[in-house]
Amino acid sequence: MDNKRAVVYCRVAHADEFTMAAQTNLLMRFANAKGYAVDECYCDNGESGVTLDRPEMNRLLSDIRSGNIKTVIAKDMTRLARDYVLGMKFIDEANKFGVTIVTVHDDIAAISMFDSLRSSLFKSKKRVMV
Repeated sequence: MDNKRAVVYCRVAHADEFTMAAQTNLLMRFANAKGYAVDECYCDNGESGVTLDRPEMNRLLSDIRSGNIKTVIAKDMTRLARDYVLGMKFIDEANKFGVTIVTVHDDIAAISMFDSLRSSLFKSKKRVMV
C-alpha cells in the first residue's frame, strides 16, 4: 500500500490559526476518505501564494527531491501557487520525482503537467481566482 501514502500542504495568506486548522482538517478527512495514510503536514500560515519561496513549500520541495513523497494533497491549486506559471513549475518539479498532486476542490490528480494545466484552465472558466 505504499502508493496510498501522502503528505498534505496547506496555505493561508493571512495568518489565521482557525482557518489553517479548518483547512488541515478538511485535507485529513479527504485523505482518510480516499484511503491515504498521511505522513506529514506542511502548513504555510500567513504566506502569500505569489511565490514558491515559502518556508513549508521549500521544505516540501526538498522532501519531494529526496524521493520520499509519492502524493501531495492540497485544497486546490491556488493553495500551491496563485499563478499558473508558478503552479506549473511546482507540478513539473513534482512530476520529475514521480509525485502526484491531488486536490480536493479542483477534483484533479495532476499526473502530468499538460493534464494539470488543461484541467486548471478549464476550471478557471467556472470561478474567479482572488
